[in-house]
Amino acid sequence: MAQRIQEMLVTSTKIAGLLDGGQYRNAEGALARSRIQDDLVALILQADIEIYFARLEEGAGLLAEVSEKLNALPLEAAARYALAKGTLHYWRYEYEAAEVEFDGAQQLCRLLGNRFQSARCLWELGRIKRRRGEYQAAEGFTSRARDLIKDDAAEHIERFEFLSGLLDLNSAICHHQLGDLDRACELYVTSTELLRRSEEGRYYGCALNSYGSLLVRLGRYEEAFEALQTSNRVCTEMAILEDISHAKSNLAWAMLRQGQFAESEEMLKEAIELGQRVGDIPGTAIRLELLGELYLAKGDFVGAKRHIDSAIEQADLGDHDYQKGYSRITAGRILLAQRDTRNAEKMLTRALEIGEKIQSIPLIARSCLYLSEVYLSISTVRGQEFLGRASELLADYRDVVMENDLKRISGRYRGERIVVTSENKLTINGHLLPTWNAAKEAVERFLLKNALAQAGDNQAKAGEILGISKVHVHDKRKQYGL
Repeated sequence: MAQRIQEMLVTSTKIAGLLDGGQYRNAEGALARSRIQDDLVALILQADIEIYFARLEEGAGLLAEVSEKLNALPLEAAARYALAKGTLHYWRYEYEAAEVEFDGAQQLCRLLGNRFQSARCLWELGRIKRRRGEYQAAEGFTSRARDLIKDDAAEHIERFEFLSGLLDLNSAICHHQLGDLDRACELYVTSTELLRRSEEGRYYGCALNSYGSLLVRLGRYEEAFEALQTSNRVCTEMAILEDISHAKSNLAWAMLRQGQFAESEEMLKEAIELGQRVGDIPGTAIRLELLGELYLAKGDFVGAKRHIDSAIEQADLGDHDYQKGYSRITAGRILLAQRDTRNAEKMLTRALEIGEKIQSIPLIARSCLYLSEVYLSISTVRGQEFLGRASELLADYRDVVMENDLKRISGRYRGERIVVTSENKLTINGHLLPTWNAAKEAVERFLLKNALAQAGDNQAKAGEILGISKVHVHDKRKQYGL
């Protein structure tokens, strides 16, 4: 009996080590060949494998068996159980329940002094934050995880490579969405290489897919197609519907950027159908938004609005702030194309508020850029302020489409008759005089903004500088949104 128990412990430890190193296929084979299938620890390991391969119902059933005998589990096994259950909740989009399990697992790992598994828990918590669009918080968890494992790299190289690859991937996506594209590129390269060497499976495919999306944004289409096609092949081989849906979505986006509308639309509809089958609400919102962009590019504003309305509805259901903002930017652009400037302004202002809330440079820059286009017909002085802010942010955030739109909108502003220069000087074109109302608004805004700056935002002092009452300053400030 003692020999049998010892054999089970050795086998369980070996299989757990394979899983920690990302070797899920090998772990599945080793477990199938072993004689420990009925052991509680073996059930947890098998559940981990089932969840990784997206066989969620099978994984849930195994964990349910273990839950009836939780009191019999040693602490290390209990931590693995909580991690597996948290991962199950994660892939079911049950993020609050997942956080509870990962927090519990982390407490057990800290009690055991297991820094590697503690880091794994932090990575899991970080990717929940990322899924919710809370990129700064996600980066915090990722950094803490790296600190825990940095001293163990040489001793546990296999599992270190896998977890390090996962951490780099999470961080790359955060930097990507926050607008730090150079750092995102570096991290995507390291994560794909680490995951190729250690796993070459589900997470490797996800890393290639995310990297491909960044390359599309940069206009590096040849490299993007290579990464995205490899990602699509890996995901298809693993037959994981959610991952296939993501890969198809980014391939469709690359085709859209190159004007291949028919192929892009067909692939997006396939991706939406796959995503809906697995309940991927945030992913469905992304694909519907892309369909909105596609129809906008074709000039079909009715179709574009139909899809973007559905995208906003899905984004709000999924509680993902980044996608909420991005969908509203596209909605604002569609409304602007329909000359509905009032509702376009509302939609883009809401997107800007979301971008500022989550400190996302891409969202803020896009919102400001298209708000500047809205204000061409409302208030050119205020529009110039939005354009200036967008130009400053886009200087460090490369996107070929955004660069073209910036040039187009800037060109329209250069034709204006009254402008505030970068040196904060108000100039008037003496040959092409502005209308009386346009000039009056520009001068009032210019005077009020500078007086408030000089008065340290004190309205009474600003009024003294301009020779008007505090009430007048308040009313004008409200009128011009200063």
